[in-house]
Amino acid sequence: MRAAVDIINGGAGEMRVASGDLSQRTEQQAASLQETSSALEEITVAVKRSTGLSEVSTAVNQMDQVTQQNAAMVEQSTAAANRLAEEAANLARLIARFKLDAARTAPRAITSENRPAPSPQKRRRQLPQHRGRSAEKKRLAKFVAVNLAFTGLRSLCAGRGNVDGIE
Repeated sequence: MRAAVDIINGGAGEMRVASGDLSQRTEQQAASLQETSSALEEITVAVKRSTGLSEVSTAVNQMDQVTQQNAAMVEQSTAAANRLAEEAANLARLIARFKLDAARTAPRAITSENRPAPSPQKRRRQLPQHRGRSAEKKRLAKFVAVNLAFTGLRSLCAGRGNVDGIE
């Protein structure tokens, strides 16, 4: 019996040692599991950062493309403005060649007193009187349009300084 008790006591001791080993292994596995969980959280955070950086990079690339497109449009607008300024200067030079005498070129009303008498040939083909007035109105409208255009050009040139003698 003593031998049996010794065997039981020996078995109990081995069980305590085995239980201690099991407890130690369980603690190691728990610590390992905690490290794995922390590493997984870090990986998740890194993936989210990477995704965010990728989105920021895409946005920056799109903004760069839009900026380049805007720069191209500015260049085109500048070139068009320069061409327009050159054309305006050329037009100003052409207009400067003409001296308009307002008193001489001002339209005057046609009356029966200052209207030339039509030749006999023209009397047959003479248009009704209202058409003559229409032609005079057209000449007057053309004169006014030219004066308005010249005035507009003059004010445009005045904003840029005296261009080729136009004040």
